[in-house]
Amino acid sequence: MLIWIDASVLNADFAKDLKAAQGIADVFGAAVRGEHYVLADRNTLREMAADINLSSATRTVISTIQSQLATLGSIKTELGARIRITYGDGNAVKRTSATEWEIPLHAIATFGTKKTALITENLEDAEAFEHAAKQYQASAGFGGHVVFEKIPGGGSTTPKVFTHLADSEKRWCLCITDSDRLCPSDNMDTTASKCHSFAKGCKCIAFHKDLDEREIENILPFAFVDEVIPPSHRDHWDWYTKQVAKRRPDVHDYCDLKLGTTRKSICTFTKDSPRHRYWTTVIADLTGASTVQPATCDDDSVCQDLGNRCPCTITPGYGEKLLNGVLALLAKMSPHEAHRRIKNDPKQATWLAIGRTVFEFGCAPEKIRL
Repeated sequence: MLIWIDASVLNADFAKDLKAAQGIADVFGAAVRGEHYVLADRNTLREMAADINLSSATRTVISTIQSQLATLGSIKTELGARIRITYGDGNAVKRTSATEWEIPLHAIATFGTKKTALITENLEDAEAFEHAAKQYQASAGFGGHVVFEKIPGGGSTTPKVFTHLADSEKRWCLCITDSDRLCPSDNMDTTASKCHSFAKGCKCIAFHKDLDEREIENILPFAFVDEVIPPSHRDHWDWYTKQVAKRRPDVHDYCDLKLGTTRKSICTFTKDSPRHRYWTTVIADLTGASTVQPATCDDDSVCQDLGNRCPCTITPGYGEKLLNGVLALLAKMSPHEAHRRIKNDPKQATWLAIGRTVFEFGCAPEKIRL
């Protein structure tokens, strides 16, 4: 993440304000460890580098960053997420925009500086988002690397984990959750809503992003999924991508890619609800185009007695391990190769958009050798 040192820190008397001096040491220590970008305007860096009341190691780091401004200076305009370090009393964090915060130097000395925490419902989600960030990085030509402490929220307990880390431990947090939206007009689910409300109202560095789509499987690029579909599901995938997804690409965002979407599952939606109206329109469209067969399943049909085995498929399911298969695939290729494969993918824009968000909170320079 980008840490910007405000010129107001020059008002600190580092000879007397040892807490401020410790805060400066902590901030630039994050740059040494390769955990965050730390920048300031040239004059601010020059004056701090010359201040003998800071340690020689800290002043060496500041001088090193100052010498790199010609190549690093553009980061200030290229990254939207940032933390501005100011000089003043108290430890209160102030949010100045959706992805920008101000934090007093004394608070840095009190709580320290650590890697950004990436909180997701499980570690597989975090790993996938990290891949998206690295592919965005490759597409944008950024240097450095992506650094997080990945933390599983445990599904429904994600809001509790998020709140504890950000509010109690004062960690800098990015939390990403599924939305579980089943149609375009759906609201985010309870877990996402709790996380969003906390991030919006808290006085800490915490940002929540919920997917517009149903869950993470719905934003995976087709090119990756295509390579991991098992032979037993190959015909279903080919039919889905060539028939359903081409005629109604919006359906891909809200269907159940793991277990499939059937007429019976649609029948469980409350009549005339937004979900029911949306999927009824989808069925009518696909039936009219002869993409799916006319109705053989409704509220009074025999399918009501078949449990989850309703054969009237609208969109197929590809198993609970779909994401794991994609992660195994991505582990074998570089971010540049992965980005090349999704060049013309229907999900490229969505995948790289979430990748950009993750990258901005986790971008960092290589470690500084003193």
